[in-house]
Amino acid sequence: MADIDRARQAMADAGERAETDVRALGRLSGADLEALDTFRRYVKKRGLEIAAQRADCAKKLAAQETVMMEARRRYRLLERLKERRWAEWWAASDKELEELAAESYAAQWTRKGPGSSL
Repeated sequence: MADIDRARQAMADAGERAETDVRALGRLSGADLEALDTFRRYVKKRGLEIAAQRADCAKKLAAQETVMMEARRRYRLLERLKERRWAEWWAASDKELEELAAESYAAQWTRKGPGSSL
């Protein structure tokens, strides 16, 4: 898009430069004025073409931004799901360890009998 903007500016500058150069000549012939008019029409036509290219580029850029934003949204969702699964796994691991400790304590308590201290 920056290239298109530079091309548009270069075309506008060329049109202004041609106008200034022709006026600096002083005496102008009909051919000079006709050439200037032809160049003006060319600059205008080219400016419209560049504007159309810029509009097309802006549409494509907007589409790419939409795709990128959707990809970012999906990435964040996957990250949240990953964090949630990690937290669930961690909680399950803690619970399993707690149950194992409780079973171990109960087994020791049963072996030694209710009257003994652990």
